[in-house]
Amino acid sequence: MANEVECNAASKEIEPIDVAGVSEITDKAMGLPLATSTRDAVLAHAVTLSRHLERLVREELGADADTAARDLIRKAYVLLASGPPEEETPCFSAYSYTKEAASVTRSLLRIRAERNARWGVYR
Repeated sequence: MANEVECNAASKEIEPIDVAGVSEITDKAMGLPLATSTRDAVLAHAVTLSRHLERLVREELGADADTAARDLIRKAYVLLASGPPEEETPCFSAYSYTKEAASVTRSLLRIRAERNARWGVYR
């Protein structure tokens, strides 16, 4: 039974990254004003951005040859290791995490797009 589940999971095609959707969430997160954003909005953006970061760090971004990509991937891993903010996280810390996650996500998405364009891959 376990082998059957593993085979089914392995045969499923990985969904492509929704570039427009990721761009939209990073734009919204970067536009969150500190003074008027609700805690729920900041936390929701943080969780969504963490999921996108997890997907992007698994992509082949040329980090072996590109120091900028390598540095961004390190930043992403630091953010992912700390995890998205929780209810008890101070507001400014949650806000800072969300802004940093949006910035790193946006930059990794740009590197991915540039790399794929060089190789003629548009997904």
